[in-house]
Amino acid sequence: MVKVRIEQKDAFRIIGRKTYITKLEHFSEFWNKSHENGLINRLDEIRTEYGCPVTKGTHIGLSCTENDPDNRDFDFFIAVEYPDSVLPPDDLEIHEVKPFEWAIFSKNSTEINALFDCEMYAFKEWLPASHYVHAFGPEMEVYHYDKIEFWLPIIKK
Repeated sequence: MVKVRIEQKDAFRIIGRKTYITKLEHFSEFWNKSHENGLINRLDEIRTEYGCPVTKGTHIGLSCTENDPDNRDFDFFIAVEYPDSVLPPDDLEIHEVKPFEWAIFSKNSTEINALFDCEMYAFKEWLPASHYVHAFGPEMEVYHYDKIEFWLPIIKK
């Protein structure tokens, strides 16, 4: 069962690496490559040092849909939160996430199908029946030890 909550979040920034997504398969390829090349371990170290106070997650997958939420080709980051006061290492990229009201869809599972369930519920059922539309902001996958969340930026119709 997918649960939904609405939360207002202040701006925050993430650090990680990005790739350009044009096909669904690119997501899993990028995640696999990031495990193999040590990026995930490096992000784990950063998260352990600084925490993730906004998302409370372990890792973030951020889809840069700010310019056009209907365009499904975009930059995609694998990242963690990163404090404003700390200079980033040269080999990782920073991305600023603006303040938004978020519809947060969660499922108590860490399986990738749980993420798909959250996204499908968000776009096919919840959003059309709600008083909201997709804001011009990023979509986020937020991974936790015991669940997966899909964060959708929203504004009232």
